[in-house]
Amino acid sequence: ELMALISALNGDPVVHGILVQLPLPSHLDATALINHIDPRKDVDGFHAENVGRLALRQLACAHARPRA
Repeated sequence: ELMALISALNGDPVVHGILVQLPLPSHLDATALINHIDPRKDVDGFHAENVGRLALRQLACAHARPRA
């Protein structure tokens, strides 16, 4: 159910960021959910691709912050 919601949010052009509130209940796979998020919409930067980019100092996205 959460994977389907993330898929819908990934495909929604109005949604610019997705945040998975951690910690999750033990029956949910946080890594799988986070890695299902489009890396361009990963607000926390926890997607495997974004972690790798950070390690290589190639982070391509700005920090998430509210507009004034």
